[in-house]
Amino acid sequence: MPLLPFGRWPKQKILTMDVRLRPLPIGEEEFDRLMQEVGPFETSPSLAVALSGGPDSLALALLLDRWVKKNSGALFAVTVDHGLRSESAEESQTVAGWMQELSIQHAILKWTGEKPFTHLQEKARKARHTLLERYCQDHQIQHLFFAHHREDQRETFLLRFLQKSGVDGLCSMFSLSEGPFVRKLRPLLKIPKARLYATLEDFEHPFLEDPSNENFKFRRVQLRAQKDNFEALGMSTDVIESMIEKSSWVRESLEKETIKALFEIVSVSELGYATLDLKKFRTCSFEIARRVLERVVLLIGGKSYGPRWESLIPLVKRLQKDAQSSLVKTLNGVLLKKRHDILFLLKESNNFQKTSLPAEIDDNANQEGFMIWGGRFLIEILQSDAQKFPQKFPQKFQGRFLQSVGKKGVLFLKHQGILTEERRIVDKRVPQEIYDDILATLPALWENDDLLSVPHLDWGLLFWQESRLKVSKIHFFPKNSLAPSLIHVNFMENNF
Repeated sequence: MPLLPFGRWPKQKILTMDVRLRPLPIGEEEFDRLMQEVGPFETSPSLAVALSGGPDSLALALLLDRWVKKNSGALFAVTVDHGLRSESAEESQTVAGWMQELSIQHAILKWTGEKPFTHLQEKARKARHTLLERYCQDHQIQHLFFAHHREDQRETFLLRFLQKSGVDGLCSMFSLSEGPFVRKLRPLLKIPKARLYATLEDFEHPFLEDPSNENFKFRRVQLRAQKDNFEALGMSTDVIESMIEKSSWVRESLEKETIKALFEIVSVSELGYATLDLKKFRTCSFEIARRVLERVVLLIGGKSYGPRWESLIPLVKRLQKDAQSSLVKTLNGVLLKKRHDILFLLKESNNFQKTSLPAEIDDNANQEGFMIWGGRFLIEILQSDAQKFPQKFPQKFQGRFLQSVGKKGVLFLKHQGILTEERRIVDKRVPQEIYDDILATLPALWENDDLLSVPHLDWGLLFWQESRLKVSKIHFFPKNSLAPSLIHVNFMENNF
């Protein structure tokens, strides 16, 4: 294959090395073992690989291609064009050409819209994962592969160490992460980057170089440049791997205790809120109590990261020691209200974004018509006469949007006498003073400042029916799991 001007093929560098030091390519048998570690897989599996065109992801794609052919599976290579560099579109097409030559199915996904000025890498990563997960969901692919390697794991550990992360953070990246729709797999975490170069050389395949890997405004690049200094201080990659392993042992033990406590203490409602039994909470050790509260806040709030320790720690101490005083507090987008020995945790009603109809619903929905609204509720909108997701929304829906009921909506429902006993959401655990807060967090159909429909109340369905639409399903389907080490489950019952 021809060498591209923006690529680099390390063959000459590898061949001039002392044969005793020359890195070995990843062979077929070794890769089989790596796949077993992140398995199991169904018969004739469909796999997706995040493919930038760089040496790491290309090596993984080539190894996966060989593996799926041997296992009668299918491989889908997916490139995300972030649109952050002028060359990105051309590079994506180059990768597409390579995949075509190899008869590997390939797709290019574009990150559209305005790009952020701050926290660019973090937000680009979030957008990339969202696009990749949606692609897998639409194509019914359960396994999504990433090419993070040994040096990536080392940098992740150092970043989290410098951020004063706890045991969970110091475990760094996991080789297997279960999500609501897809498993994220990283089989190369113990493989040095040099061996990926050697693997590409073995396949005789060129690759692309991303100039952002040399951009010193990014923290990872800064840490990479300080590798020799860290090693001089005793923080070699071997030492870091040992620390990751030991952190994982501690985390595993804590996780077992945390899951046990979650089953005993926490109850999750299909209405998208949770309750915490404070009597049992006070019997937990401080660390288990902290993990329980953090996990529930993540579940209800739907954010990617938990609350800051400086906010979380004093709250856990207060809840464990003070049994008498009342409590109303917000934490990480979650409203906490204490009533006697029960702590209610619900999403802040003003913490929801609008989802416009019809444009954004098509972006947020998969091919079956399911969409995840607010990172919390799974909603299925169907054509009432065809029992399928509408290909095009009626003109009447222009300007309408999904948003929480909110305080304004609750006042409107009360003023109009809509909250009759027949329409009220029945949940015996909810005291009257908290009912309004929970109602305010539920999804609703709005047009300008007018509340049109609240599906949970079976109210306003005419506004859907007149356009031959219906909300056929609406379930609490949280983005985060209470127990990330377990398979993600849908919390449909009134208990965990």
